Amino acid sequence: MTTSDRGGRSSADAATHEERAESTPESGPRGGDATQTASLHQRPHDAGESETPDRDASGDNGPAAAASAPLRVLFDVAHPAQVHLFRNAITDLQTRGHETFVSARDKEVTLDLLDAYGIEYRSLSTKADSLPGLIAEHLVREVRLAALAREFDADVIVSRLGPVPAHAATLAGARHVAVSDTRVGNDLLRRVQQTVTLPFVDTICAPAGFDLPIDDASRRPLDVQELAYLHPRYFEPDPSALGPDLDPETFYAVIRVAGWDAYHDVGERGLSLAGLRSLVETLDAHGTVVISAEGSLPDDLESYRLDIDPSDIHHVLAFADLYVGDSGTMSTEAAVLGTPAIRTNSAVGDRDEPVFKTLDAYGLLESYANEADALAAVDRLLTAGVDREESRARRERLIADRPDPTEHIVETILESAPEQP
Repeated sequence: MTTSDRGGRSSADAATHEERAESTPESGPRGGDATQTASLHQRPHDAGESETPDRDASGDNGPAAAASAPLRVLFDVAHPAQVHLFRNAITDLQTRGHETFVSARDKEVTLDLLDAYGIEYRSLSTKADSLPGLIAEHLVREVRLAALAREFDADVIVSRLGPVPAHAATLAGARHVAVSDTRVGNDLLRRVQQTVTLPFVDTICAPAGFDLPIDDASRRPLDVQELAYLHPRYFEPDPSALGPDLDPETFYAVIRVAGWDAYHDVGERGLSLAGLRSLVETLDAHGTVVISAEGSLPDDLESYRLDIDPSDIHHVLAFADLYVGDSGTMSTEAAVLGTPAIRTNSAVGDRDEPVFKTLDAYGLLESYANEADALAAVDRLLTAGVDREESRARRERLIADRPDPTEHIVETILESAPEQP
């Protein structure tokens, strides 16, 4: 649901959002009332309240531990999945008395999710549709993000691993904390990304088995990152969020078709149209089928499109009897929620990312590079009967074994505070 989210990753895209005009830094933060212009020194979520305290009276950029000098943290959100990844850390930091703000990229339903969660933000660009356009957009975002960081007087910029926030943090004189678990499949693109990004990153949170050419002192462990928002302490499935077409007591399956247009997806592919039609036909014989799709669907499949509020997608996944799709993020989310999940795309293989191997080891996710093998797995599972109780038990074992990623993200941000003179 990610510019650094796993292959074909997308989270909560279910409804197509309205086209928005691109917002410039001068247009003011968005969220809640879109016409509102708020000071960057107001606490996000509380734009109507009085301004929060600035740093200590002496103007020192003190560390987070200094009660008189709250840390100022700017989160850069370029993809819907990143809204989920960071929203609980934002709340945690605010509760501790620190200042937060969000810079956003208008991609899929990113802005819709920020609005839904009441997170104050400023949109810096709209996703371009061509390679030259993407290059130009990234340059514009970098300049605007650096300017916003200076305006907000950020101590720390937090983002997914990528050159735009890394460069902007350096230009603004802020520390940079990056979160990563996404492998760029193309070797040349991966080397280029790492060369232009890693020298500008202070700390990276990544799974222990994730290969990155960075020294151990700059790494912090962060496994199964979807637990940052799907851990039971943050998420409780609500059947009332399913809408009139889905019933938690009746079989329904969710199919996910991702966009495959991110730079880390170069050369990879997801479900074919023929495979999608075959999957719908198979699942249709067992109950209700809904499709979560980033782009358009053929006329014969459009009636299957999932039409919900984007922020409700995890409730839909939690009560589903089966998930099948080519998205990395949504496959992981379904598995973490204890829903039997089958993932298929060309990126599956020996070099798969650690989270997929972890979920496979717990019996929560099956991954196939060949979609015919995935379709056969669906037939096998349906023939044997979907065992939701066993999947939930496996989920409980995962949660018991794995730490809360939000706590680790917050700890890393706080330890990244500039040292007090």
